[in-house]
Amino acid sequence: MLESEFNYASHIGVTQVLIDCPDDKFSLKTMADIINRQFTSSLDTFGEHTPPSIYIRIPLVSPKYLSSIWRDSVAPEVDGDEMWNRWNFIRMITQSNPRLFLALELNGDPPDQERINRWLGEPVVMLILPTSTFLTNPSKYPVLSKAYQFFISQLNFKMAGNFSFLIKGNNLHGQLKHYVQYLNHMKNGPLFVDKISKFTKGYEDVLQIPLQPLKDNLDSLVYEVFETDDIKYQQYELVSSANSFFAGFYYFYFLF
Repeated sequence: MLESEFNYASHIGVTQVLIDCPDDKFSLKTMADIINRQFTSSLDTFGEHTPPSIYIRIPLVSPKYLSSIWRDSVAPEVDGDEMWNRWNFIRMITQSNPRLFLALELNGDPPDQERINRWLGEPVVMLILPTSTFLTNPSKYPVLSKAYQFFISQLNFKMAGNFSFLIKGNNLHGQLKHYVQYLNHMKNGPLFVDKISKFTKGYEDVLQIPLQPLKDNLDSLVYEVFETDDIKYQQYELVSSANSFFAGFYYFYFLF
């Protein structure tokens, strides 16, 4: 049935397909094999059509792991990396096909930074936000916790803004547009937009020609871009402070 659905999606020109990740290992292996066959099929199978890209929906944290935490008795057999291991299993079978992507669904509280860094290393192109994930501010509007705001800002930086939001669940805050308005407000906020991102917008993941300031005459606009590099000037200050310290030390030693 899944293979026929893929073929039909390709036939009618659907470019992305979102599917759930199964729980048991046998179904997971079966689904991964079917996806791999779709990616490796010859052109005769699809004719003039291109197989759609496939998004795998996976929760950020294992529901079993969350349940064990809420019971305040984390069982040794509960693996906190279960969801990532499932994704990694599918990716290995499909040989990291460039048409395989990850749709990450937020659930519970964000995991520790080490586990988050694992997810940030994956091709997350969709973030699924259940309405139950949102908190309610004093004005009765939906907001996300600071931890989730920080996670989304990290994802935005890693993916250069090339990912989508999908809101699911019952409307818990008046109107669905309130969720959209909040996400738009957050994407234009200080966590997402800073001085560096404004200058580099449109040039993410693009190789630039190496500049040769000592050989070529660079215009003033290029030097204005240089001046936006805060880290460079911070390092200059650290080096200058260190040099001043050692210069003062040698002077004191000489006097002594």
